[in-house]
Formats: sequence, structure tokens, C-alpha cells
Amino acid sequence: MNREKLVAAITWAEENPNCHDQGEWASTEGGGALSLNAMATMCGTTACLAGIACMQDGAVLDPYSQEAVYGDRIVSIEEGARDALGLTQYEARTLFLDCRDLDDIKAVVSIWTGGELYPEHMQQPTHLYPGEVATR
Repeated sequence: MNREKLVAAITWAEENPNCHDQGEWASTEGGGALSLNAMATMCGTTACLAGIACMQDGAVLDPYSQEAVYGDRIVSIEEGARDALGLTQYEARTLFLDCRDLDDIKAVVSIWTGGELYPEHMQQPTHLYPGEVATR
């Protein structure tokens, strides 16, 4: 897990709460591709943590196909974020699909890092099954 990139994505989501929606890979009311600059200035554009991580890694998101475009390389947003953040498939699924909001994400990251990151959140989210968030 790339802690630096993960913290950067979480921090961006915290600083831009109107642009973060953990329920959508990427969404826009106005149409067109999404970049971090576009999200900061366009109303009605959101992305989940995975989408944010992809954009921070240089991708432009296609909200209709749910793909991350890195020049000639096109991958799913999940795959792009998994690569950018250095996550296993299980870790990516837990963060991107099981976590409902930033508090859930911080709790999972805290558990995975033994409380080194986000120690104030070190408790398993109640909606996840016991043991679902395995320690690394």
C-alpha cells in the first residue's frame, strides 16, 4: 500500500467534500471527462476515493464508461486506483466498495496500519462483518 498516495487522496476528499461521493466511481451533470481541475470548478461533479486517486495519478475519468484514461492506456477506475495506491484486489474492494464514507476509509486504513495512520479512527466500521477488514 502506498501510504503517501492514499493519504493524499483522503486529504483531497476531505478538502473538497462537495466533490467526494463514495457511492459513485465518477459522476458529472454537465457531461465530459473529469480531471481534478474540472471537479474543483464544475458543479455536480463527484468521484469516490478510487476516482480521486486515479486523477491524482494523472488519469482523466470517463464517467459514462467508468474508465480511467492514462493517455493511450484505458483501465477501469478500480484497476487504475488499485495500481496507483499499491493495493491488492481484496484491499481495493474493501476500500472502494465496502466503505461508505471517509470515516469508514480512515477506520480501515487505521486497522491496516496498526493505528499509525488515523489512530482516532481505529475501530471496525459497524456495517462490515467481523474479520472482513483483515489486518495486513
